[in-house]
Amino acid sequence: MKKILSFALFISLIALAACGSGDADGGGGSGDSKTIHVGATSGPFSDMLTEGIAPIVEEDGYKLEVTEFHDYIQPNNALDEGDIDANLYQNSIYLEQFNEDHGMDLVAPYAVPTAPIALYSEKHDSLDDLEEGMKITLPNDPTNLARSLHILQDEGYIEIDETVKQTIASENDITKNDLNLDIQPMEAAQTVRSLGDADFAFVNGNFALAAGLEFSEAVVVEDTPEEFLIYLTVRAGEEDEDFAQALEELEEEGGIPARAKRYRDNQKTLSEGMQKLGFKVLLPEEDQSPIITSFHFPESDKFTFEEFYERLKAKGFVIYPGKVTNLDTFRIGNIGQITPDKIKELLKAIEESMYWKE
Repeated sequence: MKKILSFALFISLIALAACGSGDADGGGGSGDSKTIHVGATSGPFSDMLTEGIAPIVEEDGYKLEVTEFHDYIQPNNALDEGDIDANLYQNSIYLEQFNEDHGMDLVAPYAVPTAPIALYSEKHDSLDDLEEGMKITLPNDPTNLARSLHILQDEGYIEIDETVKQTIASENDITKNDLNLDIQPMEAAQTVRSLGDADFAFVNGNFALAAGLEFSEAVVVEDTPEEFLIYLTVRAGEEDEDFAQALEELEEEGGIPARAKRYRDNQKTLSEGMQKLGFKVLLPEEDQSPIITSFHFPESDKFTFEEFYERLKAKGFVIYPGKVTNLDTFRIGNIGQITPDKIKELLKAIEESMYWKE
């Protein structure tokens, strides 16, 4: 079974691989060895990379450049040509077929949490509304076409030739369609737009979220099989030992649940300790992630971030100015090789550096 990674871990692995290969810039960027180039389709993956992961790797001295693609062809072309270091948008079945069709040697070593494909409608609330000849649109790439058809089969509306491999079934392999449903494959990105015309449309998770569709609005949501999980993809030979070492360390810690718990514990210790010192957290608790915590500047005319930063740096700690809001804030990371005890050491250093209270 393939490893399923958290987003924070997988992007850390990209950084490790980039360092290990001696060509972190991927051959197509600025030449800065600490720039990581990742391609993704529009939607949750590109948003997560840009808004959630870029600030994390920045704290480790890396710059993350995200190239957003709007089809399923160009991300692999860009990776194969060396324009990017990795991409994130495809499952292993699609990649296997793509490699075969285009003579490429790309590999998908690690899966990440994956948005499922789902069936939506602007006209109907349930598949119970299906009637003779209704129009259903679905992605036309082999993998997602097969996924959609098997959902219809699981719901009892069609039957697919049992001799055809499940992962590559097409509309031509339907052996029973009692309602004579009008099944129309099309480019995956176009299925959202087809909702105005079709009775139902299967939409990939990334395109659904990019269009503002919620899974709670879907008529049916796929229980995504392992073979359809989305994978981090790199060029063959660049899934090096640093990746394996990082995964081994993750397993030794107790896997993703244990590491996630440590990050949550770090954040809780930090937030509670800072509030005791008189700092105000930027986000309410229900909106706070365990990755980075932002705090308002103290309400004092004596305070400057530069002075505070230098005092903490002299004690061995580094904080960062706020960058995601126009408010006067600073950020503290809660992840990496950090434990709650180290957070307590930081809190002590902060208390000793509060010169504006002297």
